[in-house]
Amino acid sequence: MANHEKTAWIMMVVLLIASGKLLQTIIQHSETLGTLVPPNAGILIQYVIALVVLSIIGHIALAITSKQALEKKDERERQFEVYGSHISGLVLGLGCVTALGHYLVHFDGSLLFYSVFAALIASQITEYLVVIWRHRRG
Repeated sequence: MANHEKTAWIMMVVLLIASGKLLQTIIQHSETLGTLVPPNAGILIQYVIALVVLSIIGHIALAITSKQALEKKDERERQFEVYGSHISGLVLGLGCVTALGHYLVHFDGSLLFYSVFAALIASQITEYLVVIWRHRRG
């Protein structure tokens, strides 16, 4: 398995874990309030800190166990990332347009924020999945 594929795996797992915890926190706070909790800087700061800490731990573990840690990307891997970024951009665009359309119907700014944030997360997960898929496919 290429080092850059391992990095994509690490980042995808980290993003899924941190985003799952964020979703759980938002649901818990919303159930307490009885309505969707407005965007909160404290919750988002915890999310960012969790992402940073988990990704650092994952990459340190990768660097310790991998002999290829300092390898540069070859042309093929660069093409994988470009294609992943392209598909990721499509997912982000679709998610944002859908969120804006939902806002025009329901006029809920908090839901708009969380929908666009979810589109950002989904687009990044999509990029990692495409890079992994392209590495596996060859």
